[in-house]
Amino acid sequence: MTPAALPPEPPAAAPEARRRERFARLRRARRIWAVAAIHGDAGRLAALHDRMERVWQPGDRVVYLGNYLGRGPAIRQTIDEILGFRLAVMAQPGGFACDVAFLRGSQEEMWQKLLQLQFAVSPRDVLQWMLDQGVGATLEA
Repeated sequence: MTPAALPPEPPAAAPEARRRERFARLRRARRIWAVAAIHGDAGRLAALHDRMERVWQPGDRVVYLGNYLGRGPAIRQTIDEILGFRLAVMAQPGGFACDVAFLRGSQEEMWQKLLQLQFAVSPRDVLQWMLDQGVGATLEA
């Protein structure tokens, strides 16, 4: 295909538009629940979700602040619990997927880096550091 036959590239987004695309908005939030540092403890998370469900009101939002993975005994169950609670929120009258926000913590960042390990200057040292920081529990899950 010759350059003249290529379709035109879409116009580049303005810097302000690109910046806005990076951030989610919690629309008309009445209360915002922040859940931090779960670290694979599905039991405690399920207990917290049970308490939240009892007092949840229309307009409430929840933000998970990261560190869902790593160190804990029940990584898979933790992810299942988080996604199950999201479904419960969306099933509420007026509930939307954007009422639940997920941020990445250091454990999720490590998982991302683990997928890029082959590009590290010293992969063995990087992997050992990650294992020391708790990524082993995630790998086992």
